[in-house]
Amino acid sequence: MAATINGVAVNFGFQGTAGADGSQGISITGITGVLLQNFDQTKAAELERVRDGNGNDVVHAWSNIHDEATLEWVLAGASLAETLTGVSLSIKSPGSIVAITACTSMPGLVSSYWEVQAGAKISGSNADAKKVSMPIHLLPGITAAAS
Repeated sequence: MAATINGVAVNFGFQGTAGADGSQGISITGITGVLLQNFDQTKAAELERVRDGNGNDVVHAWSNIHDEATLEWVLAGASLAETLTGVSLSIKSPGSIVAITACTSMPGLVSSYWEVQAGAKISGSNADAKKVSMPIHLLPGITAAAS
């Protein structure tokens, strides 16, 4: 008996080469063949509080305001060996700079100065596909990798 599936089929990934000019997908310099499965973007900052004698907040000082995001994609190949090769080529080291040059579905991700954070990881099965999750931060004062 065939499985029953209810609802509407949705493809929530976008490929960098979806449009002739890449406008329908995402283009990431330094990471090729990426099908972005999930993403999130957050505006983050550090908060310093000043309190009065009763312990009530009277001043909030926000600093280091920046964007944070996590890119996730699934790598698969014609064979397990090909998949594992793709994984080893796709994960970036903390401190690497990643340029996202086009992303119609999430234009806030477009920047040449995303910095890969610690915690990039590979997960998945040894039988078929691997998922890469890569946390990235965009800070106004960081515009290149250290030389």
